This record gives sequence, C-alpha cells and structure tokens, in this order.
Amino acid sequence: MQTITIIGYGNHVIKNILPAISRCNAINVEYIIVRDKERFKECPDYNLMRELNGDFVISSDWVYIATPISTHFSYARKMLMLGKNVICEKPITESYNNSKLLDNLAKESGLKLIEVCMYLYHEQYDILKNIFSKYENDIKNIRCSFSIPHLSPDNIRYKKELFGGALLDVGYYPLSLISDLCGRPINISYKKFFDREVDIFGYAIFEYKSFYALCEWGIGKLYSNFIEIQTENDLIYFERIFSKPHTFETTITITNREGVQTIIVEQDDHFVNFLEDCLGECVNKNIDFLNKNKILTEIYKDIDLYI
Repeated sequence: MQTITIIGYGNHVIKNILPAISRCNAINVEYIIVRDKERFKECPDYNLMRELNGDFVISSDWVYIATPISTHFSYARKMLMLGKNVICEKPITESYNNSKLLDNLAKESGLKLIEVCMYLYHEQYDILKNIFSKYENDIKNIRCSFSIPHLSPDNIRYKKELFGGALLDVGYYPLSLISDLCGRPINISYKKFFDREVDIFGYAIFEYKSFYALCEWGIGKLYSNFIEIQTENDLIYFERIFSKPHTFETTITITNREGVQTIIVEQDDHFVNFLEDCLGECVNKNIDFLNKNKILTEIYKDIDLYI
C-alpha cells in the first residue's frame, strides 16, 4: 500500500483529489497539511490534518502540492529537500527558470517531480494522438479551446499576488496540449486581455510548416472544452478533451462529404490512471513538462519566445 501526503485543502482537493484517491486500489493519504488546522474542525478529514509548520514527520514517499501557484516553488523545493517525490498541480511554477531549478534538484536527488496533466491519461487523448499522426500531412488548421464562466469574486484566480488569471489556469490546457501533440512550433503570437488586475482571456497562434493551431482560453466566457482538427476533406471534433467526470462518455465526430461519423469513447478515470501511474510504474507521460512550462510562462511574463 502506497501512502501520499497532500499539501492544501481547497475545493480541488475536496471535490477531485481525495475522491480520486479513494477510487485507487492501493493508495492512502497519510496527512493533509494546511496553514491553520483550526479552520477545518468540522471537516470529515480533520483527523488527517497537520499544520504546515507543525512538529511531525512525513513517512510517505510522495507529496501532492495543491495550493495557489505562488506557493508551488517554495513547497516543492522544501519537499524535494526532504527527499520526497513531488506531484504538483499545474503549472509547477510561473517561471521557467524556477521550474528548471526544481527539475534539476529532483534529478540530482534521484527523485520524481511530476506536473499534474490529467488529460494525458485518458483514452480519448490516445485516440487524438493516433488521429493526428494519421492526418498530420493533410492538416490545415487546429482550434483548441478551454473557457469557463466567471467564478466567485473572492476566488484565487482573480488575485494577482497569488499568480491568478486565466492563462496559468485554463490557458494551460490548450497551450500544453498543442505543444505536446504538435511539437515545437516555428513561431508563436499571442494576445492577453485583462480585467480585475489579472489576465482574463486570450489566444495564441502556433505556426507550423504546413498548418497553424489556434489556442483560446478565458474566464468569464461560455464554457468550452474541445479540440477541432481541419483537413482538406474532414473536420474532426473532440468534445470535453480536457476535464471531465470519470463517469462521462465522450464523443468524437468526423464530418466530411459522406456525412457525420460519431465515435463513442467509453468512461475512463484519467485521475486514477494518473495517480496509480505516478505511485506505481511512474511512466510519467508529462516528462517533458518543461517545454510546455517555457511557452506558458514566457507568455505569462511577456518574454520574447525562442530567443
């Protein structure tokens, strides 16, 4: 039986991480580390909680960091220095240089540093990669989008000091997917739009030799979650390519002159697949996260790409 310690107890931990761990075959939570244990007296997981600066020893080999992005670097560095393998919510940091420092520290210590990227572990993404490979020489353009409605005004995504904004949150998904699927582009152009002191929506265009890919993201927009591939003869549409419940069946539609073909993708628990892989064989499908992090953080910091 593998054990894991979680740092943070926000909505994502409550609604997604803990339920996913409970669905895993051989993973238990040792501790949940929070800043102020007294705030959670009424929580069902209170008996697992320890305060961040408390006097206790973590025996589990794995730590899952699920806190605001502004804390990722310090927490990940501390845990790696303690000899722990680290799973960290995306992005690992808002700075490529900081992410690289953590990656070097992990490698020098013989430890694992894994950025959470769930969609890589769903059967639907495997199908997408196969279709992309099949049609690659005939692709004209790709459109990839992830956007959500506005959240509550006090949500951390609206807090500049916590590295909030749409780009590092929902923008991560289309940018990382195109980078993973299509490889390094010849050029990237982008635009960010701001409100409430943070970027609120935007787009990026990845230019390749024979096609381009448009990435769109945003907070305060209608919900969208898809990738669409256009070839000379086919329009291939993947719904819910990113986040989806583990009980959800997704569809792929291929539209051409002959009509519409629909492919049903059965339920697949990509969160459990990810966790069991990390704490098991640790294939780590996101091993090249630094390449994605470089594109994401340079757009975030408005640094010229590829210099």
